[in-house]
Amino acid sequence: MRVNARVQSCRLHSRTIGVLAALVALAGAVTVAEAETIYVEKSGADSSTCGTAASPCLTITGTDGAFAKVTANNDNGFATCNDDHNQGCGQCDPNGTAARNTACNEDADCGTGGTCTSFACNLAASDAGEACLIDGDCNGGSGGTCSGWDSDRCTTGACFGPTKVYAVQFGTGRWTESLSASDDGQIPSPGFVDLVGVGQDSVIWGTTNNCTVDLTDRKAVGLINMNLTNVGTSGKALCSTGNATQNIFIETLFAIVGASAYPIHFSGRGNITNGFLDSRIFSIGGVTSGNGIYFESWGSSCTNDRTIGCSPFEGLPAGCGTCDINFSHDFAWVGGRIQPSGGASGPTASGGTAIDIVGMACGSPFNIIIDGVPVHGANVGGGANLRKGLVVRMGTCAAASTNDPNLHVVVRNLDLTGTSTLTGFSPFDVAVEVGSDATLDVLGSLSYDACTRVIDGTLRYANSGEFGGGLSHLGVLADCSAPVSPVDGETWYDATNDVLEGQVNGSIVDLTSTDGAIKKVKGADETRTNDAVITADDDLVVDALELAVNTTYLVEGTIFYQSHANPDFKFAVSWPTTGSPDARIGVDVVQTGGTFKEYEVMTGSGTELNHSTSTSQTYTANIRGTLFVGTATTGGFDFGWAQKSSKSDATTVLKGSWIRLTKE
Repeated sequence: MRVNARVQSCRLHSRTIGVLAALVALAGAVTVAEAETIYVEKSGADSSTCGTAASPCLTITGTDGAFAKVTANNDNGFATCNDDHNQGCGQCDPNGTAARNTACNEDADCGTGGTCTSFACNLAASDAGEACLIDGDCNGGSGGTCSGWDSDRCTTGACFGPTKVYAVQFGTGRWTESLSASDDGQIPSPGFVDLVGVGQDSVIWGTTNNCTVDLTDRKAVGLINMNLTNVGTSGKALCSTGNATQNIFIETLFAIVGASAYPIHFSGRGNITNGFLDSRIFSIGGVTSGNGIYFESWGSSCTNDRTIGCSPFEGLPAGCGTCDINFSHDFAWVGGRIQPSGGASGPTASGGTAIDIVGMACGSPFNIIIDGVPVHGANVGGGANLRKGLVVRMGTCAAASTNDPNLHVVVRNLDLTGTSTLTGFSPFDVAVEVGSDATLDVLGSLSYDACTRVIDGTLRYANSGEFGGGLSHLGVLADCSAPVSPVDGETWYDATNDVLEGQVNGSIVDLTSTDGAIKKVKGADETRTNDAVITADDDLVVDALELAVNTTYLVEGTIFYQSHANPDFKFAVSWPTTGSPDARIGVDVVQTGGTFKEYEVMTGSGTELNHSTSTSQTYTANIRGTLFVGTATTGGFDFGWAQKSSKSDATTVLKGSWIRLTKE
């Protein structure tokens, strides 16, 4: 059969392609001898000789189950003999507490001070074929050489064949076993074991609050066409608390049921190069949560001060000492589907995060990539806690890195939309959240409700020279007139005011206007009664975010209004009052038929102007002037109005009224 090869990681200092390159490498296929495949079937039986296709084992972790075959040979994850690729040949050197030539597949097998090595002493030495690290280990330290000589663990060859990998091949069925040290037993150390199923019908079923599969201190593990499910209240389908490296997961389902559970949970340092290809997440979180992915990103930090970040690829900050590069990074999810919460959670589900990336140390982590995946929250909303889509945030870091953003996540072609019209799915309460000292890089498209986002850190769209760039159009915004914290280059359609807008050089501009003006137009009549307090019109408001600092605008507008003679009409124009602004704005009023009524110049922001009206008359207030916005835009610009006297008779500002601010 063919399974996925385990290869040495290639360290690429590229935020966007390092993990994907490693994924391609890890997914490369090699021929694995039949003797390295252990078969497990629900119709099988454990025995000292089980594991062949004709006589499969019954269990994974039982006394005579599949993993017992691996640990008995103690040869997974090390080199094989060049004359027999089924024979692992690691041996302990003579410098540790374990006996020399003890079979090993990692240094830990060799006790304190020992090393698991493939080197052997030369044929003419008195200890020919025995394990060594240096020439002094051979022939009593006199005249021997330590190199790739024939090994005692090989029949006639040296220990330089390909790495020994085991494949556990599953049939259809459910195995109620937890592959964690706290339960039935982890994948044999150091790893180099593939679990290969026939799809979601090959199920490893965890029932405790531990992990169904625990990858802590494991390397080069593959899960292919498997189903990992955990039904514990706070269990995890897949987890690591540190040092899970070069692992790959292909077309595998990760499912949880518990209210505080996680399908995928990586914490601690040393989790490097873990890739998920065309895999799926499904969580049913009871009534409290429905989580998806949790990954802690540990950057490199200074040994003299852990609050100072550093990079092994750049100069060290003053007072750093050395740069501790025991970080956690290179995490990629490519394709597949993520669906947090659903089924039994119903419409009362609350809390939970689909993708939660947390920076846990100051420094320069990189290659955290979410690519080409739909993320849909099922039956979201109605609970007390917010449901979130993608969260990129700092955790325990006390200070920003001097060299690089503390946390840097790349998304490409990510769909976080959800829709209340699609049966079983609804939008996230917070679709995207970028915390302080965190950066979210967008390549390709990012589909979500920008009205619900929280941006305290940096949202950056790659330019066209960076892997094709990022698409910054946010689509049709129905629940807000502009996105939260607009970013230069973003565009959107404001469905409230029927206008295409964008953020340019720090200001929101009307992209349908040939002069780049900020234009607000009333789409429907607005009526007020029993109201003598001036408040801003529902539509004729320019948000503070739409104004550029240190900029002069030409102000113009026309307000159409009617009011019964009893309440009359009053209005005001307001503009920013901080940051040393300057304004000269006048208003004239014309009655139906063209009769000129009055002309006023505003003496300050919010100055009230009164107009005695006649019943059944339509009036026009024409606004003209200039506005200089100083160093602050607090308060924005708006047209406000009310009845002069609070009466039950109607006062109305009519459809078609408008204001426009054009940069000089």
